Amino acid sequence: MRKLGIWLALFFVTLVGVITGWNWHAIQLRPQIVETSFRERLVSPRSPQRAETPAIAQVEAPAIDPDRVLADVEALAFERYTEAERSRTREYIASALRQAGWLPQFQTFENGVNVVAERPGTDPSAGQFWSQPTMTR
Repeated sequence: MRKLGIWLALFFVTLVGVITGWNWHAIQLRPQIVETSFRERLVSPRSPQRAETPAIAQVEAPAIDPDRVLADVEALAFERYTEAERSRTREYIASALRQAGWLPQFQTFENGVNVVAERPGTDPSAGQFWSQPTMTR
């Protein structure tokens, strides 16, 4: 009878340890929530006055044609192990970009080729808002 008591005590101690450890693990995995608000901001750290935040422009998301998405997925659903298969993929992507009004270019690097596209704007005096850094070796 004494051995049974020892085994039961050992079982309960182990059970409490496993439950405590599991709860500790679950607490660590729980995302930390940080309350943020951008509706008001301080004019200066010492001043109690608040400034109005400018309104955010509402932009309508472009419509997505599910048939077009499915056609693109099906057109690209093949293995791309050989250079010919990868070239076929690049040409399909470049063709789709041209049809959408973009100007695709191919950038080669040591292990492959990237497809990079630029979309011309409607205002020639607007300039560029983002430029690619120049890399030299």
